[in-house]
Amino acid sequence: MAAIALMIGRSRTYRPSLWARIFLSESWKLVLSASSSDRIRLQLGADDDIPCLDVAEVWSSKALLWHTVEIRSKGRVDALSGLTAKSAQTLRDDLLAFVNQHLAELIDSDKERLREVDTKIRAITDSNQQYLAHADVSRAIASVPGNASFALAHPLFDANLIPATLRAYLPTSFSMLTDPAVRSRYNEMSIGVQS
Repeated sequence: MAAIALMIGRSRTYRPSLWARIFLSESWKLVLSASSSDRIRLQLGADDDIPCLDVAEVWSSKALLWHTVEIRSKGRVDALSGLTAKSAQTLRDDLLAFVNQHLAELIDSDKERLREVDTKIRAITDSNQQYLAHADVSRAIASVPGNASFALAHPLFDANLIPATLRAYLPTSFSMLTDPAVRSRYNEMSIGVQS
């Protein structure tokens, strides 16, 4: 039996499967709510909120019978077990989409800063004189104050998970961070220039 995901109003609730609750005594509950889009509500013994900006990694793993989704955030790791493979994948995907929806809201509230982000990225790429690592682009973005750059530099930011209308506002230079193939082509050209 899959994890239970209920839509109540504009929130989605996840729990371990019935069998996991019976046999493993798993009793966690996770709620993703549009009314509190900046945090994940987790009940794992006690109610707790995990700010979306604190979530650094979401991944799933398989044990003998059940799958587990781990949420790694500042100062904590929450393991949500008792899931089928399908429900673990759904929960993981929904968590990533939820965090990216919040990041999209931050970018949308601070779109005017995107030009500054583009300028910072272009400052290190226009000369085509250095090897460019993912961290170099992240540092350039993080050097711009404001919500947009903070969201763009977030470790879970995925341009494919934000609305297309907002994606159109992202600077073209931002592909250096989001597309490893673009960065690889740049680095190949950079090495050719240095030879």
